[in-house]
Amino acid sequence: MRKLGVEEWLVLAVMSVYTGAKTVVRAVYGSSNGFVVEVGMHQGSALSPLLFAIVMEALSKLFLHLSYNKNGICPGPPSEQVPES
Repeated sequence: MRKLGVEEWLVLAVMSVYTGAKTVVRAVYGSSNGFVVEVGMHQGSALSPLLFAIVMEALSKLFLHLSYNKNGICPGPPSEQVPES
């Protein structure tokens, strides 16, 4: 988010929603003990579509600055690629 120029207050607000998040697993025979969620996004959160769009924007900008040569994907425009021999 920071690399895309999102203001710091908004980055911190989103981080605060996810920091220390806990959940339980519900099953037919009851619920698990609560545990901290360290990765992923809250299912059904109103922020999920926004965060997805931000990630996709960052990825699309990254892909615009990649190019290909015989060795695969290289950072930078074709002029900065390793010469093919």
